[in-house]
Amino acid sequence: MAITIPPQTQLTGTITTAGLGSGLNVSTIVPQLVSADTQGQSTLLQNQQNSVNAQISAIGKISSAASSLQNAIKALSSGGLQTQTASVSDSSVLSATVTGSTPATSHTVEVQSLAQTQVLTSKAFTNGDATVGSGTLTIGSGSSSFDVAFLNTASLTQIRDAINQASGNTSVTASIVNANDGAHLVLTSRNSGAANTLNITASGGGGGLAVLTTGAGGLTQAQAGTDAQLTVDGFAVTSASNTITGVLDGLTLNLAKAAPGQTVQVNVAQDTSAIVQNVNQFVSAYNALSSAITQQTSFDSSTDTAAPLLGNTSVSMVGRQLRTIAGSAVGNGAFATLAQAGIKPNTDGTLTVDVDQLGKTLAQDPNSVSALLTGAGGIATQLQTNLSNYVGFNGLFTSQTNALQTRLDTINNQQQALQQRAAQLTSMYTAQFSALDTLMSQMQGTNNSLLQALASLPDANKSP
Repeated sequence: MAITIPPQTQLTGTITTAGLGSGLNVSTIVPQLVSADTQGQSTLLQNQQNSVNAQISAIGKISSAASSLQNAIKALSSGGLQTQTASVSDSSVLSATVTGSTPATSHTVEVQSLAQTQVLTSKAFTNGDATVGSGTLTIGSGSSSFDVAFLNTASLTQIRDAINQASGNTSVTASIVNANDGAHLVLTSRNSGAANTLNITASGGGGGLAVLTTGAGGLTQAQAGTDAQLTVDGFAVTSASNTITGVLDGLTLNLAKAAPGQTVQVNVAQDTSAIVQNVNQFVSAYNALSSAITQQTSFDSSTDTAAPLLGNTSVSMVGRQLRTIAGSAVGNGAFATLAQAGIKPNTDGTLTVDVDQLGKTLAQDPNSVSALLTGAGGIATQLQTNLSNYVGFNGLFTSQTNALQTRLDTINNQQQALQQRAAQLTSMYTAQFSALDTLMSQMQGTNNSLLQALASLPDANKSP
């Protein structure tokens, strides 16, 4: 914060331009005197403020990069190295999706029949405006049911709309099909499977709603609600849904069509490209943090410029610890170092992924790669432990930022005090020069009076 020299305070007799008596330019002299007294301290405080702000910004950049690395490690540790992909021999019959932890293996699946939703149709009515009756329809499916009441005789359209809009309806969709023989109410179960067939009864009214029940003389079943029938690795499986979960751990099967007698091969394999991508994200986050620390703690000899955190031994130590961990050997697996797995260290402290070598190591021994990175004592695990000491409420970066903020507050207070001193000096110098100017004006007046008096004396202008 630069120190501003305040304008001279208006006092009785104060001259803020060239003094009438003294000839002094007070409005120029006073700021110069105040500046001579305060400018050195003002410049020092401004430089200190700029330095502290630069350090706070630098630590913020490093802390942000450290948080990003933490997130990348979490992603790597929570399945990022065990990514699998599933493929099928005939996608027209079914598809498979990896949804959890599952081993790389193969399965055989035969789909005898698909799960279906039940469809019920009414007799033909003249049109949608044809009246049906009054009373209450109770529609049940599985363990749930809901009521639709009609106080007055309702039309086919009104019944359709009331069913679809019923607050408790989670089981059926009503529609009207206008066929050659007339309008039919069609009720379709929203859930497939034999257990979700519809049960509809009518009560009250004049009995007109009976034609819309599942009892005798009521609705006709156009399609039965059935379960999917399939075999998985030779074992019979029945499912109310065509989405099969829980049969194969970590794997979901989505049935598309029935193909009795046809065996579909489901293959689960390591998704090497996805794993390499996850490792690349981890390495990119590591490099961003390493580079941030280097940039903020370095000295550029070509420009003779020091980075904001040059000399901050704590932050420099963080960078050294990162490089030490990244270059260390872990365990007794096939790959004990990052370099052996295809993640090469560079002289500037960053890492480079050799995609071909990493792919080969994953194909050779994926468990060793996983242990190297995210196992107990693994490289990423060690990094995560260290990062927890730097990031967070009680971390190094927070404590250093708080200390710098306290220093910044002190500087701001000193600047405010210096500003007040500048104002006081301005007032004092202005008053002093004003008094001087007044005095010299008075002296000038006295001088003029004396000259006039002398001039009026007899023979004052005569030569001797």
